[in-house]
Amino acid sequence: MQDVVKFLIDNKSIMDQEAAIQILSSHGKIGECIEYLRVVKKYDKIVFYYIGEQNYSEALKQLGRIRDEDQRNQLMERYCSIFI
Repeated sequence: MQDVVKFLIDNKSIMDQEAAIQILSSHGKIGECIEYLRVVKKYDKIVFYYIGEQNYSEALKQLGRIRDEDQRNQLMERYCSIFI
């Protein structure tokens, strides 16, 4: 499956990102999906995944990795009630 992830990453500019995410997640390749999400900078989906897993410390760690301050603040506002 790593070849598929490499293919998706190498062709991210021409691939439908949502379709790629759906393919990986529907085949239970969560680690690979998270890796792809990082590459295409879909941090909101990464944070949402870790919240769904009740892994709040990892969700917060992922929030801290977001360089775009507006995006980070928007996600923090959206999920602040969960982190409190």
